[in-house]
Amino acid sequence: MTKAILFDADGVVLKKYKEYFVSQYFSREYNVPDDEINAFFEKDFRTCQRGKLDLKEELVKYLPGWNWPDGVDAFLEYWFTTDATIDSEVMEEVEKIREKGFKCYLASDQEKYRADYIMERLGLKNKFERCFFSYELGYMKSEAEYFKEIFKITGLKPEEFIYFDDDQKNVDVVNSLGINAYFYTKIDDLKKVDY
Repeated sequence: MTKAILFDADGVVLKKYKEYFVSQYFSREYNVPDDEINAFFEKDFRTCQRGKLDLKEELVKYLPGWNWPDGVDAFLEYWFTTDATIDSEVMEEVEKIREKGFKCYLASDQEKYRADYIMERLGLKNKFERCFFSYELGYMKSEAEYFKEIFKITGLKPEEFIYFDDDQKNVDVVNSLGINAYFYTKIDDLKKVDY
């Protein structure tokens, strides 16, 4: 019997953009080669998302080579305000689901500064029972351990969850654990599920 719903952040609760902010948009705006930015996101940034490195400390090493004229805080403000917009239609559905008595959680691969931005500045801490971020759990959503930590924290069993994500790899991991997971493409994917 379903008791809780897990929602991915980027691409579900937060609108999906046609291009990635830093690796595509920023790269073009500041004339920085894609491979220089991608090297950071494929290695150090992933470690930040696991809570093993501090994003600000790592970015200080890269920003001079990325032609960024200001400090790291200004860069994060520019980044976060440019690529994080709440999908109001999705949040309306989340409210309806909560009104039916289900617990709703956010599940997202985030380092601590963007997680704080999502929680505080975007106000999502008041819209979900709890937000589970990879930097706190020490695992990414593509790893079974991430969800096993959620089971421990909530005291719920896999079969008591429904999960929505726009990354098929994550959906496959979750399904293998016994959670009823759905690949998310549009708002109708939330509406068609029988809660």
